[in-house]
Amino acid sequence: MKAFICTKQDWEYEVVDVMLTIEYDDGIVEDYNIRGFDDFEWEKANEFAEELSKLLNIEFVGDRTDT
Repeated sequence: MKAFICTKQDWEYEVVDVMLTIEYDDGIVEDYNIRGFDDFEWEKANEFAEELSKLLNIEFVGDRTDT
């Protein structure tokens, strides 16, 4: 199992979500929304994600938008 923090663009709602993603050994991936930022606040979203990853001591992998 692997866990990491990432950001994802939500085009429908025009926000950037900070997510906790867990990849299980059997290939299942689950995303948990931590906090959303307006899309023009993408720098704040990245800063928050980086700080959260340090606090939780897990990797921040950057943007993982599925487009």
